[in-house]
This record gives sequence, C-alpha cells and structure tokens, in this order.
Amino acid sequence: MLVAALGVIAAGLSLALTASTLVRRGNPELAARMMPIDSLAVGGWAERLLMQKPLNPTPETGELARSALRLQALNPTALRVLGFVAAARGDERTGRALILQAQHQSRRDAPSQFWLIEDAVQRGDIRTALVHYDIVLRNKPSSHNVLFPILLNTLSDPAIREALGHYIGTDEIWAPQFASYALANSKDLRSLVALTVESGGLKNRQMAHEQAVGLIARLVAENRFADARRIYLTMPGATPLRLVDPGFDKADMDTRYGAIGWQTKAQADASSGLVLDDAGKPSLLLSANALTTTNIATKLLYLTPGRYHIGIVLSKFEGGDGAAVGAQIRCPAQPGDQPVWSQRVSARMISGDFVLPAGCDAQYLDIVVSGGSSGSMLDAVIRSVAIRPE
Repeated sequence: MLVAALGVIAAGLSLALTASTLVRRGNPELAARMMPIDSLAVGGWAERLLMQKPLNPTPETGELARSALRLQALNPTALRVLGFVAAARGDERTGRALILQAQHQSRRDAPSQFWLIEDAVQRGDIRTALVHYDIVLRNKPSSHNVLFPILLNTLSDPAIREALGHYIGTDEIWAPQFASYALANSKDLRSLVALTVESGGLKNRQMAHEQAVGLIARLVAENRFADARRIYLTMPGATPLRLVDPGFDKADMDTRYGAIGWQTKAQADASSGLVLDDAGKPSLLLSANALTTTNIATKLLYLTPGRYHIGIVLSKFEGGDGAAVGAQIRCPAQPGDQPVWSQRVSARMISGDFVLPAGCDAQYLDIVVSGGSSGSMLDAVIRSVAIRPE
C-alpha cells in the first residue's frame, strides 16, 4: 500500500499539470486552426482533447498527435499524447515506449514523468519511480509542494527508504530542501531517523550537521531519547562516552551536538555559561540575583538503571545568606518528572548517591542556583562534574 502511495495521485497530477500548461498557452484550438503547419500548436490541441477524455480518447486526438509528429518528428507533446492514447486503449507496452521517447526529448515534460512514475509504481518498481521523481524535483521546483508530502508519508516503507536514501546522500539540489521539509513536518520521526541513519545523511556536511542538530532537538523535546542517541552517534566526532559523562567538554561551548551537550541559560535574574579556565579546561559560570531560585543548566545523560555516586566540585562560591548551588537528577520517563535525587549546598562540594529505577534509560542532570535572601547575588563556578557507578 505504501508503494502505491508513491503514485496514488500521479495520473491525476499529470493531467493537472497538462491543464496548467494549456492555460498558459491560451487557446490551443485557435492556434492549431490558424497555424496548421505549426507542430507545437497542433500538438497542443491534441493535448487539450486528451485532457477532455483521458480514459477514452477520441480518434481525433490521435490523428492530431500524428499530424504534429509529421510536422516535427520528435515533438515530445505529440509523442506523449500518442503514448497516453495507446495506454488508455490497453496497449501499455506501446504507450510506455512512446512516453519514454517523449521524456528523452524533454526531461522537463512533467506529464510524461508523472505517467512514468505511476507506471513504475503499478509494476512495483520503486527505484524507477524515484528516478522520475528525481527528474521532476530537479527540473520543476514548483513540484516540491506536491511531491515532498508524498515522499514523507511513505518513509515507513523500508524499500522506499532504501531507494530514497541514495538521493539523500548524493543530491544537493532538492534533497536538502526535502530534509528541511521532513524535519518540520514529519509525524513519523522514527522513520525519518531511519532514513537519516541508513542514508548517511546529506552530502553537504554543514547541512547534514544542521539537520542532525535540528532532528535531535525535536526528538528530545518529544522524549524520544533512544532515537536522539541514534542520530547523535552518526555525527562526526560523536562518542558513546559523552552520553554517560556529565563532565564539561569544549564541544559544549559551541553547542556542536545540540541537545546532547550541556544546555546553558541566560535569564533576567540568573545565568550560566561555559568558559575556559586558566588551564584551558571548560568550567561552568553561575550567577543569580537575590530571591531567585531556578534551574540554570542541564545535561542529558543515558546512564543505565542502577546505583551511582555524583561529585560536583566548585572552584568559586560567593553569595549572601541563603545563596546556594544545587543539583538534581530527573527521569523524564517517570510520572510527574520528579527528581530521583537532589542536593543544594552553600559550599564548594556537592556529592551524594542515587538510584536510577528500571525504565529510567535517559536522565536530566540539572544545576539549580539560588541567589539567597540578602541584597548580594550568587557568583559561582563549577570546575567539574563526575558520576560513577557504585
């Protein structure tokens, strides 16, 4: 059924495109009568007659198309009309041969391409169908609005993903636009993830990186953490260690891996940011105004359920009464998203033990700041964060 969806509107769409072409030409019947030696005019009138009775073409339709070919032996419109006529009468072989000849004469002849898409789909030939999709998408950008939704809705079919993956990994004309469309509109992110992984991503590395970061952001926002991990591991420089290590990394400073790395915030009353210390290692700067308590930095982790020890070392802590720096571990899969562990201190060390329950396969480590009750603000620096299994 999904394969059929590739061509479900192709026949109707080919006629719609034909109609729009004829409208642009004005009055093809008048043109044919006034210029009976003009192959394009005669072929245009044959095309109009075909559109009026596509399933049961009149004899005049074929006669006009043959007349156009006598005037111009390789008129693509006339060849296509004769092909449509032959196919409508049950002679698929002749129809296919004529329409193939028409598309060889003009790859921009969209109705021929759509007929060939439909023909390939009916024969279960996905690769050939996508060859003609590729031709249309390259030559008629206006077709993107129609064809992109069709392709997107068929991604759950592994055979279609396999055939489409070739274009995702090699094309630089329409594939990046399709990837952006899919990222914004997909309701089946699992299939989009599969296409991205199986194809190796877009040919242009910068575009591939932006696509991966955007896809990870959508997946994390929808709590699809396993798929987010899968996309992350396809990115250049990605390592499994970063998925379980909460330490600061230079890649976090340029947000190279998007939602997989540390997420810092800048708010009106509090902020966090990664900077290099005197030794050239990343540290996390924290600040908060008085009477402010907020989650100011977060790291997504993929620890397996079990017992762990966490240690957070601060190289600086300055604040008035009630000022504190804290940390908490949350399991988004758990009801209520309540912390499984939390601790706040007014000192330079946070440590503790926690247990991740079964089903908690992805976690958030949050850094929480409190500015205290005095008029002075919190000013702190976290030098390191480490988690080890117990």
